[in-house]
Amino acid sequence: MLQGQNSSSFFLRKHSSICKVGYFLRQSIIYFTIANVIICFKTPTLVHCPSFTAFVSNLHLPKLLRYPNMSLYKSATLLALASSVIALPQTQNADVVRQKRDNNTCAVQPKGDGPVPTPDTAEAFVAYKPFSEAAYAATIPKGYVQTFKDLHAASTAQGYLGYTTLESYDTNACAAACTNTYGCSSFNIFFERAPTLDPAATCANPPSTTVIKCSLWGGPVFAKNAVNDGQWRNDFHVVISGSNGYINEAFTKCPDYKFLYYGNAAINAPLDCEGKDTYMGYKRFNDSLPYNPARCEAVCQETNTYNLAHPPTDGSEVKLCNFFNSYVLSKNGVKQGQVCSMYTKAWPNAFATNEGQYRGDDHYTISWSLGFETKSEPCHACLPGMQPGNSWTGGDVYEI
Repeated sequence: MLQGQNSSSFFLRKHSSICKVGYFLRQSIIYFTIANVIICFKTPTLVHCPSFTAFVSNLHLPKLLRYPNMSLYKSATLLALASSVIALPQTQNADVVRQKRDNNTCAVQPKGDGPVPTPDTAEAFVAYKPFSEAAYAATIPKGYVQTFKDLHAASTAQGYLGYTTLESYDTNACAAACTNTYGCSSFNIFFERAPTLDPAATCANPPSTTVIKCSLWGGPVFAKNAVNDGQWRNDFHVVISGSNGYINEAFTKCPDYKFLYYGNAAINAPLDCEGKDTYMGYKRFNDSLPYNPARCEAVCQETNTYNLAHPPTDGSEVKLCNFFNSYVLSKNGVKQGQVCSMYTKAWPNAFATNEGQYRGDDHYTISWSLGFETKSEPCHACLPGMQPGNSWTGGDVYEI
């Protein structure tokens, strides 16, 4: 040990001037390395040198380094050793990065639980009869209404909430996932042809696996918005089969009305193109009954009955409810009740801008916002900036 101590003392004296030369970053690392070598030299093994061991372990070297007995080396050799340890990562890190990049090529993808048709082609997948049979045999879950059956495309509705994979084509399991997801009103279940490897240059068209997907939506799923018929991933063709769609029965509570989906915002209507106010007021149900737009329909009809029986005394036109906005109002995440806002004219999604508000520390939010317009009489509003006599057209208006 005495010999080692003398060597280390000699090493520090001889090379104190060298440590003043070079870039600050490189020299700081050399200081740290040499200092730890000298400290560790006083111990039988490097097990007692956690700081130096941690430092070297972070160098990401490809093999275990065996540290020499420093008492056998001269000072110049020690300096060369320290410099070589510092220089090594510059080459090795590039190899590590390259290796990580290579590992992402043709990465293994999750395996599905559905059958794989033979031959393993997109055409065979679409024509595979068991997929159609499963779609037609599927039960309609309680609380939901089916909107389409056995399509070769998946939904692209409003308010995407993600998806889950299933072990079997189980509509009840998919419905349960929707019911347990906040804001979910519709779901789409289907078979998807997926790659077993991430398609890349060296595996452009890998073997397929069949994934049974259950996608969840805030807005309604209909055949008209089921337009995702797959995609190409390199030379691998992703396709869809046995696609069924279901919506919450709340959408069907007003059969005499078409409806619009507003999600988490309520209508905040301005004056129309003629400067008229289409808003007629609202009613709020504070009970604990389930959300039901039919309650708003009843309020709308009762209001019309009353207004017709009590026309304005100034001879102005009687205001009739032709459109209502039904939504759930919550306070700090706790449901406060169902709100029914009434209008003489229907307003499109662009005017659903009321997302709630803060009152002091309390946060009021809106969910399950739907707009219902009468089927019998077109009642679209003349939007600001339009010429009188015109009205908005198009939009995401749905009809059961």
